[in-house]
Amino acid sequence: MVFPYGAASSNFRVGLVCARKNLSQIADFAIRSHSGSRRLANHTAGGQIRFQSDSSSLSVKVKLKGKANMVHMPATGQCGVDCYVGSPDTLLPLRYVNRTKYDLTLTEYECALFTNWNASMRNIVLNMPLYQGVEEIWIGLDEGATVTAPASYASGKKVVIYGTSITQGGCASRPGMAYTNILSRRIPLEFINLGFSGSGRGEPELAEIISQINDPVCMVIDYEGNCVSTRTSP
Repeated sequence: MVFPYGAASSNFRVGLVCARKNLSQIADFAIRSHSGSRRLANHTAGGQIRFQSDSSSLSVKVKLKGKANMVHMPATGQCGVDCYVGSPDTLLPLRYVNRTKYDLTLTEYECALFTNWNASMRNIVLNMPLYQGVEEIWIGLDEGATVTAPASYASGKKVVIYGTSITQGGCASRPGMAYTNILSRRIPLEFINLGFSGSGRGEPELAEIISQINDPVCMVIDYEGNCVSTRTSP
């Protein structure tokens, strides 16, 4: 097992596709906003790493920005990664394989998601932690394994969902059970998760950022649980 594919500072490379928040813009919004959004801006809720490989084994090494510290949410959802696979060159359907298991007192861990499978091409989706930032993630595959780009979405249009903790994924047992990730296994489009737990309040700054997202096909607004009025921000 080797770890040839890695990413640092939330930038994924080497042909791996990540459908997630635009962190550079969100971070800029957070600087101008309240502390809740500032803290949540770097959480990777809704992030996915998508690729195809014929590796018979797959592991991940993850370096988190902080420890699992939520008493009301499993560490597997807050800080874990889970894995789905499907047929090659086909976006859907996907089936659940495994989730990471680790010592929740650590901020760095390594975990095998599958081992000793047949060495045949398959579509692979890794769902990122819901309530924690990720400094680095490395993907371990068989030495000499083939890695290719994932199957294309049905179109270049995106589904954008803005909301609260429900959108961010609280308190799912693992990342794949956040509803944006569930929907992504039903609808072959890119989903952008803009969930801010306790902090999604319809701020004008975030509305401006959302307006800059190219080719939205659907926009879901579900933040009223965090604000006094759906007409004006508190």
